[in-house]
Amino acid sequence: MGRSLSFSRFFQVSFRSSLLSLLILLSVGAEILLGADFFYENIQKRDLSKREAQIASSLSACESVLTSLTVMEENGHLPLTPARFSLFRAYRLQAMVALSAIAKHREILSPEEARIHGALLSLFSYATYSYAEMGHTRSLGRSTLVPSAIQSRMIGLTVRLWRALKHRDQGLLARRQAIIHTQTGLVIAIVLLLFVVASVFLIFWKMEDRTIRVLAFELRLIERFIITSNVITDWRVHVRKMLQDFNEVIGSYFLFTLFVTKEEVYELDVFWQREPTPATRDRMMKILDETIRRAGAFADLPTFTVTHTTLDTSGPLPEIPDEHLRLTTKTLLLDSPKVGGIAGVGIHSGKMRDVTGQLVVESLLTTVVNVLGSVKAMYLYTQEIEYYASRDPLTGLYNQRIFWDLMNYETGRADRHGSPSSLLIIDCDNFKVINDTYGHAAGDRVLVGLARIIEEACRTGDIICRYGGDEFAVIVSEADVNSAHALGDRIHEAVRRARFEIPDAPYPATLSVSIGIASYPRHAKHARDLFVVADHMMYRAKKMGKDLVVEANEDDVAEAFRAAGENQVTIIRAVTEKRVVPVFQPIRDLSGGAIFGYEVLSRLRLSDDDPVLVPAGDFIETVEEAGLIARMDYLTMERAFAEVVRRKFSGPVFLNLSPRSLIVSDFMPTVEGIVRAAGIDPGQVVFEITERETVKNLKILEGFIQNLRLHGYRFAIDDFGSGFASLNYLRFFPVDFLKIEGEFIRGLGGDGPVDGAIVSAIVTLARTLNIPTIGEFIESASIGEMARKTGVMYGQGYHLGHPSPTLGTPS
Repeated sequence: MGRSLSFSRFFQVSFRSSLLSLLILLSVGAEILLGADFFYENIQKRDLSKREAQIASSLSACESVLTSLTVMEENGHLPLTPARFSLFRAYRLQAMVALSAIAKHREILSPEEARIHGALLSLFSYATYSYAEMGHTRSLGRSTLVPSAIQSRMIGLTVRLWRALKHRDQGLLARRQAIIHTQTGLVIAIVLLLFVVASVFLIFWKMEDRTIRVLAFELRLIERFIITSNVITDWRVHVRKMLQDFNEVIGSYFLFTLFVTKEEVYELDVFWQREPTPATRDRMMKILDETIRRAGAFADLPTFTVTHTTLDTSGPLPEIPDEHLRLTTKTLLLDSPKVGGIAGVGIHSGKMRDVTGQLVVESLLTTVVNVLGSVKAMYLYTQEIEYYASRDPLTGLYNQRIFWDLMNYETGRADRHGSPSSLLIIDCDNFKVINDTYGHAAGDRVLVGLARIIEEACRTGDIICRYGGDEFAVIVSEADVNSAHALGDRIHEAVRRARFEIPDAPYPATLSVSIGIASYPRHAKHARDLFVVADHMMYRAKKMGKDLVVEANEDDVAEAFRAAGENQVTIIRAVTEKRVVPVFQPIRDLSGGAIFGYEVLSRLRLSDDDPVLVPAGDFIETVEEAGLIARMDYLTMERAFAEVVRRKFSGPVFLNLSPRSLIVSDFMPTVEGIVRAAGIDPGQVVFEITERETVKNLKILEGFIQNLRLHGYRFAIDDFGSGFASLNYLRFFPVDFLKIEGEFIRGLGGDGPVDGAIVSAIVTLARTLNIPTIGEFIESASIGEMARKTGVMYGQGYHLGHPSPTLGTPS
């Protein structure tokens, strides 16, 4: 009978424990999601605070300009006295300082605000200075120093700028209020969730006082699962609080944690309930070392650093006999990101004899390893996202997107300091031969080796970028054309001497480069112009026989700008004369190879008898700047839809859209008309927006997508993972497809684990949200297979099909 009762009690406790564990897991999942959302909103608030401060500074500067204008007007009546003339000049200087202060925050100004600011600077620099000097030396034949019309114009422009900034400030205030409302809702949701969980616990667990304390401890553990920015930066305080809660239920001797990341940082933290004696500490550390190394994954760890923390310093820790010590551990191992950890607690063995004690210990260790594992994983993911948003994943150099930010900054710095600055454009000669001979994996190996050669030749402060496939750029600050040429010679000679080892090749590969050089301010004074000249000189080096370093002279500068201008005219004429040709690249199911859909790409035929189709990368910027991008999109859609209908293709058709098309007022009505005229189902049309291009147009994009969904169209994010806005888009917009950045997919064939980890993380996220994924740049069977094994559903790339003017039939 006694055995039957014991079994019944054990069954009841086990059932309740299972139910409790299920509730804890569900609650923990919800709390983590809510906590992550709350953390993200805090980041948004910090960004808003920065912008609010910049706008407040600019508003203050505008008010200073208005004050200066008023005083200048009052003291600008002729004839001038020396005192009034001095006062006039002083306030003119104050206005110029205020306008310069606004210029420091130029990145927050809209194009219209920047134009107003530029006009004000011009008026102040020319009108007030010129008239002041003339009025001081001779009669102007009028009553005021500065003409009233110009004075009124400057006041009007300043007021317009102030109003525009004030309107922006009010918009930021509204956004801050929205974030506060969101955070309030999150806090309420967390509180309600905790309340519901507590209520359920109390219904199922009407037990003795110890059990109630266990429940309270479990609830506090759930609260500890909320990972905030404070937890990430000061996790030891978080663990101390968990151990204090644990000690209220089951007293412990100590708790320890050891986590290892891919950076191979080994830190053991021991949290003592009271201060141990030196002998106890040494004995326990030997036991911990043996316990940690018995856990298979940590057997070969090197010596680790130890941090001791004492919770209660009011007295010594009692002696711990070996026969009374029960050491329980829990291990966490993550493959992506690479994080491993072990946590353990040392308690009196008598406290682990019942199920309740075991449950409490298990809950504590589960919470500790999961919270700390999440903290470490979030830290690593944050580092990777920040790094690869501005870096080329293959070489680790800056990418093209960040190159222009750095280039614009450098020319501005050189202008402010009156110092020279140079740009080198480096392009590999006959690199296609290496790819064709040894394969793309070998080509990537050579590019990595070339990047290291360039780094070794450059100074510490030089900025090195991978601008494109086999093209590199080096920004050399404080260097005139002679210094830049010397650097180019060093790189050139180092590449010529280099031998690139290729696996399974009978001999190493060799390489040569063509280098073009342009210098600020000798050859150009703006970043884009400097690039045009350097790029032109690189092509000049290739025309002269390759394997050369060529710097520009005055004739070369004129020729570069003339060639660029002629190229722009040719491109604009091709668009206006409707020589736009859509081509179709298949998107295939990676599991079976069947065609799932097509991406439509725009090409230009520069003349009617020209057989060559120019890719979009060579003309898209010119078309956008000419205001013809919407017209080109219309032509592409008309001809692509006609081909889709002609071939009776019923799958999805992906179309790239420039963000500048979205601001055209009649864009959506025109698209609707094109779709109706073609007779194509709107559900077939998937609009692709490249996230790196649209980050500054979220409001416009939001309205566009709402229209898009309303009319049955679908939406895809292109180059997902290439910039900072990816997760933001998923939160705010209904996404139908994620097209993973091609550089990450291509990197699956490389030696490093980073690209695979990033692709795996994106796939996991997409699966959770039930969004299909498409991998770009699949240029070999091996990369396609690796993408499939990683979980990517569909693929696109030269291995699966080249772009073609005609639409194929789905297999």
